[in-house]
Amino acid sequence: MTDKKTWRNYITYTGTGNTDTYYDSISSISYDYQADYTWSWWNFGTKWSSESDHTKTLSSNNSLYVINYAPLKSIIDNKLKSDFSTVSANEDSYTEESLANYYNAVANILKFDLMYGVSAYSSDVQNAVAKKGAEIKNLVDSYVLPEKKVFTITFTGYGNNVIQTKKVNYGDAIGAFPQNTTAEPTMLEGKHYEYTWPTTYTAETVPTTNLTIKENEAVASCTGTATCTARAVCEKCKQTFGAIDPDNHDPIYTFKDYTNH
Repeated sequence: MTDKKTWRNYITYTGTGNTDTYYDSISSISYDYQADYTWSWWNFGTKWSSESDHTKTLSSNNSLYVINYAPLKSIIDNKLKSDFSTVSANEDSYTEESLANYYNAVANILKFDLMYGVSAYSSDVQNAVAKKGAEIKNLVDSYVLPEKKVFTITFTGYGNNVIQTKKVNYGDAIGAFPQNTTAEPTMLEGKHYEYTWPTTYTAETVPTTNLTIKENEAVASCTGTATCTARAVCEKCKQTFGAIDPDNHDPIYTFKDYTNH
């Protein structure tokens, strides 16, 4: 009973989660404490007494500053390692600028020192805390995964007119090609210009850069069927060509009288 006892009361401040300045400023605090204890005093001999469930409210008007380090700690604990492994193993899939920005953000986080420049003995504690909060905010806001490359595929006609433009994400195939330019008659009867896509690229091609795919042009013979009364019409360019075919007769339609049935 004569041993000295020491009690400590710990206060935990959970913070407001401030993500504007990344710190809280507290001008005063108050808290309740509870204790059970026995004590003695001298009054014509040693006197003993005890107290159970003793409570009291204490307060302090000291200025306190609490830095919100939690968002940055969450990145370090839960994302940094796995993200870095994924990005570093697939560098070719990201744009150069966004990849450089990501690596720079990682480097700044790794060299960050929470306590550097902040001390209870600083001549201007509030300013030091504000700077540290701004530093954390910049680190959190700057931590952005790099952007995947997106390629532009431009399909042009033989005359360099744009037929279609499409975006293809890194690692994806080009996909369906647009329809070719309609065949056009040449100056020579029975001939037309025919347009096709080059075989260099197909719908299954996976691009690694921006591409311009231009139509090929070739002269082809018209195809169509003439009859004994009409010249042939090309199936592709729709021009009329050639001579009539006296041996290919147009269908003859007859009508039967059913009035007496």
